[in-house]
Amino acid sequence: MTAPLTPTHRVAPGLAVAGTLGGVAFFLVAAKGAGTAPFAAALPVALALLAVSGALLVLELRRPARERAPEWPLVLVVALATGLALSTLWGLSFYMRFPADFLGFWEGDYLNDLLQFHKGVPLYGDVLDNIDSVYTPGAQLLTYGIARLFGVEFSVVPLRLIQFSYVLVAAAVATSAADHLARRFLAPGEYAARPLWLAAWFPLLVLVGVEPRFNLNVHTLHPDSLTLLLSACAFWLLARHLLRPSLGVTIGMALVPALGFWTKQSLVIWLVLFGGYLVISGRRAREIVTFGLLGALFLAASLWLLFRVGGPQTGYWIFGVLGDKAVGLGRSLQAFVLAGGYVGMLVLALWLLVLRDRSVPALLAWLVPAGLLLLECYTTGIGWQKNHLGPGVLMAATFGLATLPRLWQRVLATPEPPVRLVGQLGFALGIGLLPAAVGLVREPVNKVPEEALAQVAAIEAEFKGMDPHRVLLDRGTWVYLPTPPCRRTAPRPCSSTSAPTPPGWTSTPSRARWPASAPRPTTSC
Repeated sequence: MTAPLTPTHRVAPGLAVAGTLGGVAFFLVAAKGAGTAPFAAALPVALALLAVSGALLVLELRRPARERAPEWPLVLVVALATGLALSTLWGLSFYMRFPADFLGFWEGDYLNDLLQFHKGVPLYGDVLDNIDSVYTPGAQLLTYGIARLFGVEFSVVPLRLIQFSYVLVAAAVATSAADHLARRFLAPGEYAARPLWLAAWFPLLVLVGVEPRFNLNVHTLHPDSLTLLLSACAFWLLARHLLRPSLGVTIGMALVPALGFWTKQSLVIWLVLFGGYLVISGRRAREIVTFGLLGALFLAASLWLLFRVGGPQTGYWIFGVLGDKAVGLGRSLQAFVLAGGYVGMLVLALWLLVLRDRSVPALLAWLVPAGLLLLECYTTGIGWQKNHLGPGVLMAATFGLATLPRLWQRVLATPEPPVRLVGQLGFALGIGLLPAAVGLVREPVNKVPEEALAQVAAIEAEFKGMDPHRVLLDRGTWVYLPTPPCRRTAPRPCSSTSAPTPPGWTSTPSRARWPASAPRPTTSC
């Protein structure tokens, strides 16, 4: 029998719309004040949206107290989160529109992979040429394929925008995962304002997806954005299985590690995590065997295809180079401390959700993101960048956000109406403004220096009328795109390769100079 609708059920969708419209208005006013409004009529549009948003809220507040939904202050959370997320995305958009490929440290390598694939050259060439990447090529090839549908496969800005779209999809998938967790752990009455929570969670997870400390590469040409999406999909499958197991979910769990391996080698660990979850949680032998066989088959097919596309040197670049990296435990500890807020969100979820559920699958579903976050802290010890933690902090934030409806019910349980109202408004403002307080928000301003754009224009002017096959840039590949030759003679820094030194390695620096007596690169374009 269907439970009767409460006032919250009836008005939550309208309140979610009111909060979203208010957030858009907030962003337009902020951009107008910063002098970067996306269109001339930004202020009138903002006032109109604000009027509609206010009208929807007033209609709710005019109801008798016994018919009024107590969740109406959550409109503030939705509005603030939406406005701050849009402001951050607008600020990042100026970087994404930068026309050259040195916005991030790996963009030149990314484009060179596209050029080699376009010319039919193996993606992993001779070791001595030192022009190849230690990353697997899934992000590059997927982005290239999407861009080619629109005829922009050799245009830097569209490639960057496509690459960044994976972050927005990852936030949407993580929002759905939070919804699964809330439906699994919360009582129906606690989650009555579902549309409001979903409208708040999505922009908050967008802000986590562009976290400047841990997701610092996602707006550049780099595999991190697709890694974030595939990790979010893996976590979604875990949450979905916890809520409602099915054969389709099990097949998806077997497929994700094989797909993830094409983006970053480390994502194959999901095969172990999913397998351990199924075995320890006591799933049927048939399901475990199905997962194991399909997972092994998908991974074997993935490896075979990668070696076919990558060429005979694939094993050296994707396994050998990374196999000799040293881990600095001091850097690992620093990463753990910096991610302490997200560790706290996981502990909060353990206390408010998991331990009260008293089930082994629930505990295992919590241990997966917790263990991954710790492992990412450890592997961050390889280098100073903290981008290894990006997927882990997104999953921790997803679990943490699923606790908010239960915390909200504690606020509503306050008996004195004035004190309860203060608690409601304080909760809403605190959650809505927290991203700005912890540094997740960027200003809606253009911080790309004019000098950088002038330098790009000067380089492009020098290339006019010249044969790009006879020109070598020490950094940047975008000028080769219209022709397009491969960047054969611009090697990666030798210091970035720490695998055992191959025979003849000392000849590599001389190849960059290309005197008449030096051996030419073996990679042919």
